[in-house]
Amino acid sequence: MPRTPELPDDIDTLKAALIAERAARQEAQARAAGAEAMVAHLKVLIAKMRRDRKLLDQLELQLEELEASATEDEAAAAPAIADATAVRSFTGKRPVRAPLPAHLPRGARGRPGTERLPLGRRLHCQLFAAARADPPPCARRRAPPWR
Repeated sequence: MPRTPELPDDIDTLKAALIAERAARQEAQARAAGAEAMVAHLKVLIAKMRRDRKLLDQLELQLEELEASATEDEAAAAPAIADATAVRSFTGKRPVRAPLPAHLPRGARGRPGTERLPLGRRLHCQLFAAARADPPPCARRRAPPWR
């Protein structure tokens, strides 16, 4: 029969010993649960690594197959490339402007008084001179906007 330690007869000391024993047991259970959780976590990591290794092996096999098929395709295409004819690029002539017909009037035409206008306003006046009898608004002098 196992020998039990002597227990005190005082109730308060017995309660304190019981509380200490329970705390020690709970701490031991927590450590055991933590260790079990760690073992389960490590098992999951090992399983993941094995799956990744299998996936890596599959990818390496696919890469080898693709490289082999690429070399086969290159070997099959080599005679076709050698037989291909060279194609010259198209170099067409640039278009040349035809001279004006003889019946069109030639020479500079403009309105009198537009020589001193800036080029843009002068062109504007020349464009609208035929359409309007009165001088276009651009021929009149305008006041600056800051006045």
